[in-house]
Amino acid sequence: MRAIFTYLIVWVLIGSGHVIGQMRADFAYTYIQKPTCVNSAEVYQIQLNGRIEGHYTRLEWTTSSPESVGIFPQNSPTPFLGVNYNSFPRPTEIEVTLLAINEETGDSVMVSKMVDVEMYISPVIYFRPMTIEPSFAPLTVKFEDHSYPVSGKSISKREWSFGDGFKSQDKAPEHTYKVPGKYTVRLKVTDDKGCGALHTETSQTVVVHVLDPDKTEDTEK
Repeated sequence: MRAIFTYLIVWVLIGSGHVIGQMRADFAYTYIQKPTCVNSAEVYQIQLNGRIEGHYTRLEWTTSSPESVGIFPQNSPTPFLGVNYNSFPRPTEIEVTLLAINEETGDSVMVSKMVDVEMYISPVIYFRPMTIEPSFAPLTVKFEDHSYPVSGKSISKREWSFGDGFKSQDKAPEHTYKVPGKYTVRLKVTDDKGCGALHTETSQTVVVHVLDPDKTEDTEK
């Protein structure tokens, strides 16, 4: 009978894992955006929400993938978990551990959970016009989209903006410029995961130069 009583006491103190004396610890996590789509310049983030009962002086967050995952700020009950886009293989789940320590009494409590990573990589976008040399108005230009998905299986939506107020959702649209000028063409694509990529002036835009047939000096510029 005495041996059974001792076994039960050990189970309560050690087997529960997150209740020690007056200290209790637990945490939940929430996705900042779901699905989360990132590109090579971004970090996938998950909000961690720690709940600690009892007095503590220090918190320590650790993960099962320290080479590709970081938690910041460390001593906060509500830090962010950041996953590096360039980590290979990209994790689909990460074990996160919260350790709460009371340095005054020597007590500590620890809890671990598996956190699902739903990180989708934005599609790679690339397009080009069939005509890039300046020419006279009216100028008809055909565009070809060579974008491709990374996490998804297909490009589900295209949004062309031709720079003169006209738009298209075709894969290989043709557009006629009737007024001379320089037009910046942009394309936004979305894959079947809901991730989008957009050509901006900081990446690769295409400028179409339409000449005025009444001003032959434009051909020399």
